[in-house]
Amino acid sequence: MATLSGVNATLRDGAVPAMIPKGEQYGRVRVAYDTYTSAGAIALNDVINMMILPAGARVIDVYLSSTDHGTVGLCTVGWPATSADTVDLAGFLSTVDIKAAAITTAMSTKVNLAGMLKKFTVATQVQIKITEATDAAGTFKLAVTYVID
Repeated sequence: MATLSGVNATLRDGAVPAMIPKGEQYGRVRVAYDTYTSAGAIALNDVINMMILPAGARVIDVYLSSTDHGTVGLCTVGWPATSADTVDLAGFLSTVDIKAAAITTAMSTKVNLAGMLKKFTVATQVQIKITEATDAAGTFKLAVTYVID
């Protein structure tokens, strides 16, 4: 039976101990929060710009709360292309049902999302994309927890 070590354990336990990168041990959790209320229905492929995560942010979780947007409506939460990352408008949350009832969902309850523990090397906009048009007004509340130091 072998004993194996992660990257940071190897840095810590090496013959010459090395510094573990900022935000990867004893980091302070930060929260970015934003809200958007539509005046009416939201069209297919509309994008709602929310908060900007700072360079170096490692995402821990993303929480979305939405009121009832009518009898139709789906959305995703992700980020646009940057100088360091390709676009992934569903990187945090994909196919969120925003019709017929108020919802609250979190990235940590989903499986295999690209944004789970993702570290952004440049400041990055968080976006909600409407993938099925709504037929009523509604409100989005979005919170992103991350570490940076």
